[in-house]
Amino acid sequence: MSWRTSSLIGIAVGAVLLAGCGPGEPAADSAKTSPARPSSAGSSSAGSSVTSPPMTTTSRPSRPAPTAPKPPVLGDGRYAVWLTGLDQRSGTVTFDVVQWLTGAAADAAFHREHPDATDRHVPNGFYIVNQNPRLRMLQVRPDVSLSVLVPMHGTEQQRISFAAFPKYLAGDLEPRDNKLWSNPFWLTVRNDRIASVEEQYIP
Repeated sequence: MSWRTSSLIGIAVGAVLLAGCGPGEPAADSAKTSPARPSSAGSSSAGSSVTSPPMTTTSRPSRPAPTAPKPPVLGDGRYAVWLTGLDQRSGTVTFDVVQWLTGAAADAAFHREHPDATDRHVPNGFYIVNQNPRLRMLQVRPDVSLSVLVPMHGTEQQRISFAAFPKYLAGDLEPRDNKLWSNPFWLTVRNDRIASVEEQYIP
């Protein structure tokens, strides 16, 4: 091989080696890689994992359910009763509501309960029916009006205070029954409180 030929071969080999390198870059640094750039927040590139912050909920305190109003012990009105209890400390009266019947209603009720009776009309013109033995209790008003019969004076009545009522009832002729007095009383109820107490005369 002549010197010309070998020089050409050397030049060609050098050109090939220099072709793999960029301008101004040495051949020994060709294997180096540039550092990876950090992905920006919210990037959706493959392989990246984005964790959402946990959601928080605020619960409002529950309000108590509205309660229905308490039904009255008795509606406003006038009621015939047997008195069964009295408490002056609490100002309450316990009683059993009855039906005070007169006229045709009294006659019908009397013959219904006494079918063998021969009298056409009920004796004394009245009849007491107690279909429900339920006991009720109500407070008396501070200004309660209380009327009782004057002993040995028939239908004549007198006014007494609620404080003096127990002394009057102490004269009960039948203390063994569940009633405080042998005669019924009329209670006038207003706004679930006793406004007046009146003794009923029985012949």
